[in-house]
Amino acid sequence: MIQKVKQRMNGRPLSDKSMKIYVLQLKKLNRFITGSDTDTLDSLDFIYQTDKINEFLEGKPISTKRAYYSKILALLNYDQMFNEKNNQELIEKYVGLSKDINQTITQNYNQNILTEKQQEKLIPYSQLTNWVNTLKKDRPDLYILVRLVMNEFYRNEVGSFIYISLKAYKRLVKQEGVDNLTKNYLIVGSQKVMTSRNDYKTYSVYGNKTFELKDKALNRFIRKYIRENSIEEGKPLFDFSFNQVSTQLAYNSKKSLGVELSTSSIFKITIGDYIQNHTGDQSVAYLKRVSQSRGTDMSTLTKVYLNV
Repeated sequence: MIQKVKQRMNGRPLSDKSMKIYVLQLKKLNRFITGSDTDTLDSLDFIYQTDKINEFLEGKPISTKRAYYSKILALLNYDQMFNEKNNQELIEKYVGLSKDINQTITQNYNQNILTEKQQEKLIPYSQLTNWVNTLKKDRPDLYILVRLVMNEFYRNEVGSFIYISLKAYKRLVKQEGVDNLTKNYLIVGSQKVMTSRNDYKTYSVYGNKTFELKDKALNRFIRKYIRENSIEEGKPLFDFSFNQVSTQLAYNSKKSLGVELSTSSIFKITIGDYIQNHTGDQSVAYLKRVSQSRGTDMSTLTKVYLNV
């Protein structure tokens, strides 16, 4: 049912990972409302139980509410368009709730208001760099991973890089075409180190992202890490799933700092520190590079970090 809904509704296509999250969240809502743990979700009756939905969302973060409202609206629209359900009044209700939440989130961004959960995860940049340096000896894999987040602004896809030589990567692109690549690669040549990302959150919008890594010290460390760990070409650099990146970062930062860091919080700490210590023009140029590398809309970045 859910796959059918997404195929027939207009909108941005979802990646496989996003679709999995989409379905899991709807199953969770359905289980709360109906007590059923079915894998099929053949019936959409549960989305009309508004009192139960409100109970389910009570006390949840505003971003979580927005995510669920979006999914409920998609199902309501589907039910109206293809099952001729008379539910326009309910659709308008959720449209209104979504607009209210979006307005609140925008106001919070403009005023740099952070939730308690976000504040708990933000530490001074100096504390972050001190912790990262301690990883160099004990957890070189995490050291590289976090430095890539700080330098190149990657999300959790940072844990999924496949090691490949520049020569082999060029051959792969020639054979497959860059738009047909489906994995993330760390590319090592004789003179440079690069990344090619083809499986990340906003790939459906920005497509392949290939960039040369400019941090020479980090590049030397990556080469040493590959050599000392006997990583063969075509094998994972870290072999972390997206979820494992989160758990590895949270566990190790909590143990050392008392704070559970994530790629998102590391990103925010890094960006925030740069903005605080540079001029407006420098910050704009910096955010342009962030936008291009991360795959994020520039207007969103300037709104959040520059109040523009």
